[in-house]
Amino acid sequence: MGLKMRSLNWIGVAFVTLVASGAALSGCTEPKGEIAGCSSDDQCKGVRVCSPQGECVSPLALEDAGTDSGTNPGEDAGTSDAYTADASRPDADLPPEDAGEDTSTGDCNNALTAVATIESGGNSSPNAITIEPGANVTLDANASTGDISRYEWSFIDFPYASNLRHLKPNLNASGRGASFVASTLGTYVMELTVFDSANMPGCDTARVEATVATDAEIYVELVWDTPGDTDQLDGDGADMDLHYKHPDGEWGYEPLDIFWYNPTADWGIERNPRDDPELIRDDEDGAGPESIAHPQAERLKYAVGVYYYDDYGFGPSDATVRVYIDGALAHEVAGERLEGADMFYEAVTIDAATGSVSVDDKHYDGYPPTN
Repeated sequence: MGLKMRSLNWIGVAFVTLVASGAALSGCTEPKGEIAGCSSDDQCKGVRVCSPQGECVSPLALEDAGTDSGTNPGEDAGTSDAYTADASRPDADLPPEDAGEDTSTGDCNNALTAVATIESGGNSSPNAITIEPGANVTLDANASTGDISRYEWSFIDFPYASNLRHLKPNLNASGRGASFVASTLGTYVMELTVFDSANMPGCDTARVEATVATDAEIYVELVWDTPGDTDQLDGDGADMDLHYKHPDGEWGYEPLDIFWYNPTADWGIERNPRDDPELIRDDEDGAGPESIAHPQAERLKYAVGVYYYDDYGFGPSDATVRVYIDGALAHEVAGERLEGADMFYEAVTIDAATGSVSVDDKHYDGYPPTN
């Protein structure tokens, strides 16, 4: 539609300009700029001549038709196009000067060039960067060229996009830039589109991506979907808690269960932080994520659980747990329903010795009983 409107406007301007420059507006018999009712050349304006048919036409029209002023009445003097060049003008075959250059192609403007850069923590690239969980990502379009009136950023892809669209990050855009927080592991792909003053986009977009990765040996991530909450990113939502338990521990008790109340503990070698698990993100009022990283784990079996701390009146929630071993996704439990507050779900057990994950799939009212 953009090209059609631009083309129609150009044709309209050209027709009015050309008619005003040399064609009379009275006595027209058809929309060709030919004037009827003449009996001699003196009655025609400019360089036009009176044809044998009694119409004022360009001499070129007579030449193209193979006639001259002596053509017999009734013979076909030919037809003219919607625009007939005025031979008295050296630039007669050129479009009006004020029409401007039409840089549109199809429904886009090829004079605009979108160029994007992505940056986080001093790491900048025109293509892609790798960052840690929770990093703030800044997008910039300053290198874009052309007569740009508007910049539009959008997510093309992000972690959990295939089934949990509500986890799309909030993109804070301002002028040529934008920013967001990359909370979950995976790849975020952002696209820049630039627009001219007629709101026509450039023909090419620019894409950049950020991959959130971890170097922890074991990394566990919890997100959830609460169907009864129509806006799960507004800061008012259900609260689920991620738990990561040592084989000698009990659910809900420090120091061998890592969760919001006990976010880290000295496991393994005393005072060696590399073998201590840590809750690196706690989400109290939304859809997650909650994340626990265990940089270097003893060769033991660790249990992962989910506790529905409070539904705040929003009802059931569906928990998704992802387990990463050495940075790669090893297992996912997707959409496990917890009906309401105080429900507990034993999800999986991680064997650090083999790098394997086994499914527990046990539900409890409240914390599981002590073994």
